[in-house]
Amino acid sequence: MSEIKPDQLGAEIGEVLQTFNHSVVTSTDEAAAEVGKMAVSELKKKNSGAKPWKNYPKGWTVKKEKTGTVVVWNSKSYRLTHLLEKGHRTNYKSGVFGTQQKTKAFPHIAQVEDMVQEKFPEILARKIQIQK
Repeated sequence: MSEIKPDQLGAEIGEVLQTFNHSVVTSTDEAAAEVGKMAVSELKKKNSGAKPWKNYPKGWTVKKEKTGTVVVWNSKSYRLTHLLEKGHRTNYKSGVFGTQQKTKAFPHIAQVEDMVQEKFPEILARKIQIQK
């Protein structure tokens, strides 16, 4: 360990903090990418039984937005995600007046989101430990 003069202390502390900041940002990016891939994998498994929508399970993908941010979305059938997750009303024409019915909800995204939110801090802590 080398000696630091009092007038150099500020510069040394700044350098250490900059290195630490870079390490945390890199770890956050890596953890977000890992969790995004995990979410895509889980969504593809959960949706493999969605028979009427053959391309729906295949469409799940992850893309990086900005530092520490990834977006998991369905690139082929993005309009179906909300309709399947929450269910929706339909109009069936029978007789003179149509009747409204609600389709059955197929909740699959919220479960994966909860799992990923639990895993992210664990993965991030592990990544930061490896960077030390």
